[in-house]
Amino acid sequence: MAQNLKIILENTNNKVQNNVLFGDTITIKGDSKIALTSFNATFDVSKIGNFISNQSFDFYTNFDPSINLPAVNVVLPDKTYFNIEELNEDMITIINKSFSSFEIGNVGNQLNNLGLTFTLDAQTNGNTSLILEAYKLTDLPINVYLFNPNINLDINDLSYLDSADDVDIELNLTPTPLMKGGGVWLQFNEKFNISNQNSLSMVKIKSPNGDYMSLNYKTTSTAVFPIVEFFVEVKENNVISKVNISNDFYNWNTSINTNKIKPLEGPWKATGETFKNSFFGFYQKNNKWSIVYYDANNDTFIDMFTNGLTYKHTINYTVAKKLTGYKKNIQFNVEQFRGVFSDKATSIVRSSKFDFNNCDSLINIYGISQTALLLPANSQTSTYKGINSIQLYIVENFEIACEVDIKIKNYVGNSSNKINKNNGRKNIIAYFTPEFSLKSLATNVNIYRYEPSNPIYLSIDNKDDIDLNSINIRFYNSYNNEGFKADSLTCVLTNM
Repeated sequence: MAQNLKIILENTNNKVQNNVLFGDTITIKGDSKIALTSFNATFDVSKIGNFISNQSFDFYTNFDPSINLPAVNVVLPDKTYFNIEELNEDMITIINKSFSSFEIGNVGNQLNNLGLTFTLDAQTNGNTSLILEAYKLTDLPINVYLFNPNINLDINDLSYLDSADDVDIELNLTPTPLMKGGGVWLQFNEKFNISNQNSLSMVKIKSPNGDYMSLNYKTTSTAVFPIVEFFVEVKENNVISKVNISNDFYNWNTSINTNKIKPLEGPWKATGETFKNSFFGFYQKNNKWSIVYYDANNDTFIDMFTNGLTYKHTINYTVAKKLTGYKKNIQFNVEQFRGVFSDKATSIVRSSKFDFNNCDSLINIYGISQTALLLPANSQTSTYKGINSIQLYIVENFEIACEVDIKIKNYVGNSSNKINKNNGRKNIIAYFTPEFSLKSLATNVNIYRYEPSNPIYLSIDNKDDIDLNSINIRFYNSYNNEGFKADSLTCVLTNM
């Protein structure tokens, strides 16, 4: 003989099981079966969120046949999203993180992504726009400061600064910040100076909150020959760290501090190419500021410092140059002091696309196709327009599990073959996706229902009768195992 157990829950968040009292003793027969036969609930689906499982896709920053850069793989990790703006921000962050202005593996085209930035325009009920923009490398406005009557500086024949007086200044050189995006870039030339004096030449990337990363060349006068320090300094979250540049790379420490001579070998050796055409480059790699050196003598790039200050594409980074204790031939090459700011690129050879194969969640939410070609090619701005309107809350991505504290013969497994806390026997009576019934105008929440025409009855794993006065029950989203808040929820469990 069948019996129904009507459950009524009010203002539940389903974070833990809800204890429901019946006010009477109910006997569940041994080896009987139980099923969920009715479900009705009112809740705001936006407060439940949409769990998006790991999405992995490829981004081809330039597949033009003359360039043909390899694709970069982009991964959106598991996360529950409560609004489209939150998802948009994560997409912009991970895509800009995936490429850099300098890529050592892009032989012959290491700087092809310089000045490149990705943005995404996606609003609920609208269509998605994937946007790639290209900015150009421009000179920093150092001449503005050379004409300042309070700074007695000049440019010599080697494009280096000279001063008739001792110099102790910090030039904040960018009236506008560096561009934002994966292709952010700043380059400058530093040459050694072994004059026996106390001096500092420093280039700094600065954040408005006071964080910074700087490359420093410092000399300390002694009785005979200066002591040279060459190091990176990082200030982040009020913690300052100092990392010396490797002597193995520059041979600067052995040459200058030990042998008391100019470097004669290596990428920083004393040549005209080093003074005029070599440069250091600040760039972001995996959301960390890093430094690369271009050796004009051998036409090679060398990664010299990685994993520096955290890079955030939302921050306005500016540039400063500090010069202390110099007179003649200051190690600051004006011609090589350049950055990517707000000027769009003019001469472009670029074809770009995304491959969203196996990214069903992103395809459905953003209304995009598996292959998203950004058009027009060879343009300052290339765009892909979505084919369907955006829908963050897709009912197919919301499956409810009904969990009770009665032993049920229900088992869970997955194809990953990894140990998973969600695998094994689970006391789940039913998995189901509720149907949208109607929207409550009074509360602005949706009403959902589920009444299966053929309920699935599961065996109770107990041969003896069970007498109970209450039951513990919980409803949660099986996609992320998170409970959800419901203003009201009723269900019927049928035991037979």
